[in-house]
Amino acid sequence: MLAGFLGFRILFELFQPKNQKVIPAIKNSLAYLRQPNANAKQGKHYLLVRIIYLFFYLALLVQAITGLFMAYSDDVPNLKNLRHTASDIHSVFMWVIITYIVIHLGGVLLAELGKKYKGVISDMINGGE
Repeated sequence: MLAGFLGFRILFELFQPKNQKVIPAIKNSLAYLRQPNANAKQGKHYLLVRIIYLFFYLALLVQAITGLFMAYSDDVPNLKNLRHTASDIHSVFMWVIITYIVIHLGGVLLAELGKKYKGVISDMINGGE
């Protein structure tokens, strides 16, 4: 399931508008930070968010590849030796993803309870309306 959803997300990335793609968004935020009148705090935050999303997707990719490897390595005798290593990598990245989710949810709750981004959860649910 994860590999399928990740494959869909990669395909979605290829067909969405250029200004919404991950790499151009990172390049745009770097260009914004180079401007003399840029809000450095906001620009750094935006850049950090985009880079963290990129690492999150890379972690999901590693998780999907190692999971598929473990699922299908039993059928190939030469790959059984690598199954333990794949399992260890899979376990580490599972905790990376769980940690990301917990931190992300905590940040969303803090934003919701704060004054600046109050209503962020209902905006996500209702599409910003």
